[in-house]
Amino acid sequence: MFEELTDTRHQSYVTYSMKTICVTRLFPLLCGIVTMTDISTDTFNTDVCIKNISKICNQDLKELPYWETIQDVFMNIKTEELRDIQKYIVKALTRSKMFDKNKYEGYFQIVIDGTGLSSHNYNLNNNCIKKKYKDGKVSYCKYVLECKLIVGRMVISLDSEWIENVDSLNESQKQDCETKAFERMATRIKRNYPRQKFIITADALYCTSPMIQICKQNGFMSSF
Repeated sequence: MFEELTDTRHQSYVTYSMKTICVTRLFPLLCGIVTMTDISTDTFNTDVCIKNISKICNQDLKELPYWETIQDVFMNIKTEELRDIQKYIVKALTRSKMFDKNKYEGYFQIVIDGTGLSSHNYNLNNNCIKKKYKDGKVSYCKYVLECKLIVGRMVISLDSEWIENVDSLNESQKQDCETKAFERMATRIKRNYPRQKFIITADALYCTSPMIQICKQNGFMSSF
């Protein structure tokens, strides 16, 4: 499925397959390496890693793709195509019945929360959430709403939704927020997993009429 992702690169300049790019990005995360730049350091870029990724990706690699190469590819990857891979993984695991013992009265537990990824003094990608402080300072933040499927001691990413402004807003327009992002996410979860029943576990932000109504509309049980 990684190999089938839409490749927007000019093919005459391509050295690494889409599968190699994605696996080289994924494996450092599995090893606890979260920054892009560390992919190209001796922490990860070792002979053993090169050999293993070559075998997994069926590509004879002399070296791993540089982190900037990976970043350029991911800047243009279609989010919906990545979501299709995420959905495939979750459905393959749940259909195997291996997690049924972790259900509560037929319901899977999912945990939902928003988290900040980065903060800048400029509007990165022209879609950041703008925060104003009492001292007059302004910061531009990247947020994402994340949904995790809880199965015993494991958590599996079920869905992700950016909390971001589609375009730069004027002063009279409202910014995107966690409530709006949750509504988009809940609709997609219901569409992707129509037969699954979920218990939503979340913080006090979700103890509001709009949030509870979204849960009801999508057949989710709520616990706060």
